[in-house]
Amino acid sequence: PLYTLPKRLRSDKELVLAAIAREGAYCFDYIASNELRTTDRDVVMALVMADGTMLEHACHELRADKQIVLMALRTYADALQLASKALQADKELKAKATNRNEEEKRLFKHYAAKACGPGVATCLAR
Repeated sequence: PLYTLPKRLRSDKELVLAAIAREGAYCFDYIASNELRTTDRDVVMALVMADGTMLEHACHELRADKQIVLMALRTYADALQLASKALQADKELKAKATNRNEEEKRLFKHYAAKACGPGVATCLAR
């Protein structure tokens, strides 16, 4: 795990990318270089691929990067709220966010019904 490495290694981009690939966004707090975890496009892309909420920690320039925001939307329906104002107005991104939100609701209902039984529909309708 990344947290077991010395600080100088936790600032090495290649090691950080390998850690994200293995551990996911969990290792964010252990990346020693704040610049690396917030301004490096490759690292931020890897983080949002693992967890779209990581967009919150990206610098303004990367929150304005359409590819990064699209990747964040794959795992976090509300990622568009974390994007730059210009991208929040983007029609394509709005449509993707809406579709992702609807997909999350559908999946939630499906798994809630599986876990709780048919009576969950009444509970969810409230």
